[in-house]
Amino acid sequence: MKKNNENGIVNIDYITAVIIFMIGSVTVLGLYVSNYKSMAKIKIDETIIGYITEICENIDLVNYENIDTQEEVNQIIDSIDIPEQYIVECASVEKYSNNELQDTLDLVMRINLRVRYSFDNLSRDYVISKIKVKE
Repeated sequence: MKKNNENGIVNIDYITAVIIFMIGSVTVLGLYVSNYKSMAKIKIDETIIGYITEICENIDLVNYENIDTQEEVNQIIDSIDIPEQYIVECASVEKYSNNELQDTLDLVMRINLRVRYSFDNLSRDYVISKIKVKE
């Protein structure tokens, strides 16, 4: 007489269940980490936009004649309490004028702000331009 022994779970069933559980856990953990990184990147960009907005508002408060060089713009940037992980500096101050015409009025300048920071082992570098008009 042949005896059939199927009383419960076999070892292969244990191994299959553990493998399926591990694959599911790794997938959920990967999605969680990806979501966390996306939310952190959004929060960093939101913070930087806030600082840039504050810098631009302070530049608007200063008279056109008092902003001629990068050093003067950097003084405005230094007056704002920006954390050390964000580097904001004036890249250039360019006046729009036509060099061919001698009687051109100096009415508009473009201020380029450079923003640098590191996130997720990647260095990010942005240049944001601000137009200053003589009033």
